Parts: sequence; structure tokens; C-alpha cells
Amino acid sequence: MGSWVAGCDICQEVCPFNIKPVKQALAEASTPKELGALQAAEWISLLNETESEYKARTKMSSLSRVKPRDFSRNLAIALRNASVEVRNDTTLRDEIKVLVKERLERETDLDTREEWNKTLESFQTDASALNP
Repeated sequence: MGSWVAGCDICQEVCPFNIKPVKQALAEASTPKELGALQAAEWISLLNETESEYKARTKMSSLSRVKPRDFSRNLAIALRNASVEVRNDTTLRDEIKVLVKERLERETDLDTREEWNKTLESFQTDASALNP
């Protein structure tokens, strides 16, 4: 799964109808990113997204097939698998850790809560390893 949140991620990046937005986004990126990896602002935006915002954002796309609960679970797993860049940036890691705690608190599905809990633990472990 890596840092992919949904199988649709790759489709959005390679779809001929999305070529212009993808090329523009890649040209505007200040740092290179691996295919499918999210930038810091994207992680923060997705972590802050409510269920109703998710439904509104995906209403007219193939992502609407992914239930908010499943997207949330996948987001937790993808974040746990995120690039070293996210984890090595202390400020970003601390900001994301706060958002993960908030996401965990508002999550109602037990299986999804378990994934968010694992993600929070992984960020706490990373912080301990980087700051002994």
C-alpha cells in the first residue's frame, strides 16, 4: 500500500484527462516527490477533513466509491508508511501527531480507530528514536 490512500490515486495521476493539472502540480512542486507520495500540505488537509467534507470532495469522482470509514483507515495506514521526509521534519511531525490524535478521538469505527492508534504510536516511536 505504501503511501497510497486509495487505488484511485494512481489513476488520477496517469489519467489523460488529468495530464495538465498533474504536469502543472509537478512543475510547481518545490521539492521532488515519489509518484503517489503526498506533500505536507496534502497530509494536513486530509487529516483535517471531516466525513461531510470528504463526501463533498469526492461526490463527482470515482473516489466516491470509497466509504469515508475506509478512506480514513487507508489514510492512517498510508501516513504510517509515509516517506522519511514527513517523519524527519520535527515541526511537521509534531503538527501531524496532534492531528492524528484529533482524528483518533473523533473516529467511531473500532477497526479504523485501531489503525489510527497504530499510526499515533509509530509517530511517538519515531520521536523517541530521533530525540533520545
